[in-house]
Amino acid sequence: MSEHTHDHDHHEAEGPHVTLKEYVTGFVLAVILTVIPFWVVMGNVFESSTTTALVILSFMVVQIFVHMVFFLHMNFHSEGGWNMLALIFTLVLVFITLAGSLWVMISLNNNMMPGMTGLEVLRACKDITGADRPVMLMLSALATRQDIRNGYVAGADDFLAKPFSREELVERVHLLLDERAMQFAMTPPGSAGGVA
Repeated sequence: MSEHTHDHDHHEAEGPHVTLKEYVTGFVLAVILTVIPFWVVMGNVFESSTTTALVILSFMVVQIFVHMVFFLHMNFHSEGGWNMLALIFTLVLVFITLAGSLWVMISLNNNMMPGMTGLEVLRACKDITGADRPVMLMLSALATRQDIRNGYVAGADDFLAKPFSREELVERVHLLLDERAMQFAMTPPGSAGGVA
């Protein structure tokens, strides 16, 4: 009887039986699911950045489930509730990862411009004088003292940190335009910076 009990305990402690083929399959799928999103981004496959982000996040979710099945050996057989706990934990991690990835992408989208950064645009416009010089209001989520200083040094007339209200933006634009109108009104015609 004790020998039978010993064998029974030994089989329960072994865990799932896996083969090298399952590990290789998981590895190949993981590589494919990593290479495709990389190609989508580097090859600029989709014109819409939203579509690109959704495709990448979809591949990420599939990749997580591939790891759960082929490397963590999770299946629908309950082993003392551990698989259900591991599944719940994984779903929480997937949610945190997706939310964090979206937050990073939104932040990058808010802080970067295609082709040139905001500071480069300001520097390019800084030397324009007279009536041709645009009024430059810098809008940025980067709002430390150094970021604001960098904006003014680069040529910004004013700085507005994100998030901001529509009313605040409209008010700042009106103030800048009024200030510009007063500058031109006080500058004699024909002088540098005035309207000829």
